[in-house]
This record gives sequence, structure tokens and C-alpha cells, in this order.
Amino acid sequence: MYDKPFISVIVPVFRVEAYIGACLTSVAAQDYSGRVECLLVDDCGGDSSMDLAREFIGAYSGDIAFRILRHEANRGLSAARNTALDAAAGEYIFFLDSDDELPADALTKLAITIEEARRDVVAGSFRIVGKELDLQPKMPDGTVLEGEAILRSYSERQWPVTACNKLYRTAFLRENCIRFLEGILHEDELWSFQIALTCRSMVISRHETYIYKIREGSITTTVASERRVSSILTILSSMQTFSKERSMQRNVLVHNKIERFRINLFRELENDRERFRATYEELRRTMDKPWADALRANGLHLKRQMRDFHLALPPAAGAEYLYLWLTLEKRLGLRTRRKSPSC
Repeated sequence: MYDKPFISVIVPVFRVEAYIGACLTSVAAQDYSGRVECLLVDDCGGDSSMDLAREFIGAYSGDIAFRILRHEANRGLSAARNTALDAAAGEYIFFLDSDDELPADALTKLAITIEEARRDVVAGSFRIVGKELDLQPKMPDGTVLEGEAILRSYSERQWPVTACNKLYRTAFLRENCIRFLEGILHEDELWSFQIALTCRSMVISRHETYIYKIREGSITTTVASERRVSSILTILSSMQTFSKERSMQRNVLVHNKIERFRINLFRELENDRERFRATYEELRRTMDKPWADALRANGLHLKRQMRDFHLALPPAAGAEYLYLWLTLEKRLGLRTRRKSPSC
């Protein structure tokens, strides 16, 4: 029987003066009996968020070790998380956004699942505030996933791709050099892709261990289109590189995850045909995906073969084919509606 693991809670702070007090109060209220440190990363938001945080910490007298890490200039969410990852002393990592909160038993409920066996990842359930959103795991409480089952469940979106509300074994992250890519939107998509390809064991908790608050003005509700497209192109390139480095680029689950991600980008560009064509041709110049690989991966799956046939054509013709294919798909009502906030 193991002792309770030491948990590092990572809280990036940027322009959340209206929320940081409630966030830190929820951390301080945790009933977890193991060691906890809370790493706040000051990402130079220019408001009173950090003043309020320092005031809270100064008045706090409990067992949680609060630490403040500071950037010299604003560097974004990914960089803030990476800074704390480097400094974390805990056996497990937990990411908490500074405008969200935790139920009092969150860490206790998550840690229960690893007291007898050290899992690489524990995924919890969400309480959503502010908007209807489907972020819950699609498996029963206590489900243990190992090896290929993790990749398959990820491919089938049976657990949310958010980085928050999961316990990650720190040694697992460091051994596999898993970090957030800086300077992009939707960094959690690439993070979860890397987790799915390297994780050896995951357990699902259906307890509500995170209060996810959707507010106007947050990154999830206001996204600059140009930056979004640029970010998705970067993520696609990074997915290809990561899978190739691990000799998994021909794995059928990996192939189809990347292709679905790519296709969803072009669905967003359907109403701007010139931009659609230009983005497609740019993507083809950087792709490392021969048609033969797609052919082998898709086997006898006719719809996927038709979807990926654009790869067999020259870039200009491939753009036209994919545009027509997506138009036909839309007209025939063949698309699956998705409630997830990401691609």
C-alpha cells in the first residue's frame, strides 16, 4: 500500500481579478490529507490579480504550500504551465485555470484511484457553469485503460482533451518530454494527443472534481480566426512529428485522428473558398503523409478512402476535390454534431 501522493496544483494567472479569490479559496478548502503545493504563475496581466493572490496567501494559515513564480513579460498559458511544470516538486501534477474552481473533495476523489497502483493519468468529471457543454468521460467510474485502449478511447473522444482536471504522474511527463507548445491556441489538443500516444495506464473517475466556468471574453469564447487557423496548422505539423518520432505515424488510430483534425479545419473554411484553397496548398507543402499510407490505414473503409483521396492528387486538384467532398458531405447530412469546444 502506497502513502498518499504529493500533488502539485498549477494555476497560471492572467487578468482574472474577478475570479482568482474564489479559485484560491477552493484550493485552500481541499480536504485531501496528503501533501499539496499550489504553484501560481504570474503571467503579467497588468491588473490586480496577483495583488489579490498575494493578499490571500498572506492571510492563509493551512497546510498547502503556496508558491509564486513570475514571468518578466506576458508569455501565454502554455508558457505559464511549462514554467510550473519545471518547478513542480509533487509526484502528481494537476492543472487548474485561475477562473475555475475545485469542489472540496476534488483531490481526494482523484487520488483515491491511485493509492494502490500508480497510474500515469487520472481523468475526472466536470461541473459546467455558464453554458451547456459535454466534457464528461464516456466510461464508468473506475475504468482502467492500458496501452492501445488509451489511444482508442482518445480517438473515440471517450475522455475530454482538456489538460485540466486530470492528475498526471510527474515522472511520466518528464520521461516522455511532454510539454505545452507555446504561442498557439488549442494547446490542449496537442497535449492530449501526446498523452494518448505515450500513456501506459489511465483510470477514469466519474466524480465531479472540477468546476469549469465559461465566461464571455475567455479564450474559449473569443478566438481570432487567423490565429486559430495558424495554430491548427502548427498543431497538425507537431502531431505528425510527434507520431513519427515514436514510429506511430502508420497506426490507423493516429492517422485518422490527425485526418479528422485536419478535415475539421477545412470545414471551418468552407465559406471562404480562396482561403480554403490557399490554406490547403500551404498544408500540402508541409505534410509528410503519402497517399499510400492513407490507403493502407483506411483499408476497406470506403468513406475514409473517399475522404483522403485528395492526398493522391496534386495540391491544386486536391484542394478542389476536398472542397467538393465536404460540400457533398454537408448536403447529405453525413456530419456528426459535436459539443466539444475543440476541433
